[in-house]
Amino acid sequence: MIEIPAVGPYLDFDDFTVQLPQRGTHGYLPCAGLPTAELRDTAGDGAGVWLARSRAGHSLIIPDGVDVVRNGRRIIGLAVLHHGDRVAFAGQLAWFSEVRQLRLPTGHVLVGHRCQQCHTTFTVDAEVVLCPLCGEGYCEDCWEYLRGARCYSRDCHMVPVPVPVGRVVTT
Repeated sequence: MIEIPAVGPYLDFDDFTVQLPQRGTHGYLPCAGLPTAELRDTAGDGAGVWLARSRAGHSLIIPDGVDVVRNGRRIIGLAVLHHGDRVAFAGQLAWFSEVRQLRLPTGHVLVGHRCQQCHTTFTVDAEVVLCPLCGEGYCEDCWEYLRGARCYSRDCHMVPVPVPVGRVVTT
């Protein structure tokens, strides 16, 4: 199993993942060196993409000298990414994911907390779906039940979307 970031949105290239930057920041992902390339502060030489997150939490991709295709359409300028978008650039195809399912390790902040929907108490090794905006935990069935509604956490406006199949974070 590949390592999936435990927090924040990411691009899943099947063989590797790239974590998007924190809210209010950006990073440059060079095309040369994928899959080992990492986000950096400056563009440097060669083509790549700028990955950014607005203060509101929106994830952005901005091509820099490379063709980027999102869901079959070429990006001109910039694009806001949405959970489930397929993004292709530099000969690589990635799936953008905001939602993740986590197997709770010992000492995790959600151990002992309750699902916002069914009020089940989370235990060590429980599989919990994390809201990508507020970090609140839900049972997978409860998250699916809320699709088309919104997260129950106070002041969170996330509308639940499907959980990535077969991608459970174990660390």
